[in-house]
Amino acid sequence: MEKETNIPVQALKAHLALNVKSVERSMEFYRKMLGLEPVKVRRGYAKFDVQNPPLNLTLNERSSAGWSSKSLRRNRRRPRHPV
Repeated sequence: MEKETNIPVQALKAHLALNVKSVERSMEFYRKMLGLEPVKVRRGYAKFDVQNPPLNLTLNERSSAGWSSKSLRRNRRRPRHPV
């Protein structure tokens, strides 16, 4: 007979960063939706550590100027191609 071993399995934790217009209003929404308080709050930033499902959810406040397609194109990373 084979010997059973109890090795704990750890699920990978997804990381989701959302750009929002108002961190305060978004925190209110996610507090209600998740039933959790954020684990970290700074000016323009909040982090929720969700256990089930495993998720790190961050809210990042951005001005309306940060949403332009021009800035998105400029900040997009280009893939490196081997030589």
